Amino acid sequence: MANGNLAEQLADNCENILSWKERLQIAVEAAQDDEFQAKLSDFGLSRTFPVQGGTRVSTALAGTPGYLDPELTEKSDVHSFGIVLLEIITGQPVIKEISENEKTHISQWVTSTLAKGDVKNIDDPRLKIDFDFDSFLKAVETAMACVSLTAAERPTMNKVSMKLNECLAMEVARTKQTHQPYDTE
Repeated sequence: MANGNLAEQLADNCENILSWKERLQIAVEAAQDDEFQAKLSDFGLSRTFPVQGGTRVSTALAGTPGYLDPELTEKSDVHSFGIVLLEIITGQPVIKEISENEKTHISQWVTSTLAKGDVKNIDDPRLKIDFDFDSFLKAVETAMACVSLTAAERPTMNKVSMKLNECLAMEVARTKQTHQPYDTE
């Protein structure tokens, strides 16, 4: 990508801070194609592949640590997308350092923070709460549904795409309202 990959754009040392609207646009574009069809059918992070070993071929798991689904199913890609969505929402890496000697997975950190009723502390502080809070909550809810430990409870990518489009519409409406010139008549 010309401006760096998503991780670089979300990093604390990145000068260009992605707005909430830009983050939602990235998520929507990753979830659907130009004809509004879910395109994330093969995220490519949770796969099995053959490994030659002696006289027989066995199967091993391949993927990026932190993004792998605890259950390998047809909804594994939804899980992986949910992890990316949590990164977009929080601005945090998939493995978050919570102290000098302690690290946690982003989904565990968000789950723990939400369990404390501390929803406002999971947004990227660089956003300075400049977003539609209902849009933010819906995005968090969508991401958490995607990373459900039970594959059957995860939404389809079509449903995820629909929810993210709703989030984006809410944010677009807010920014249009905020940037309307005042009527002096």
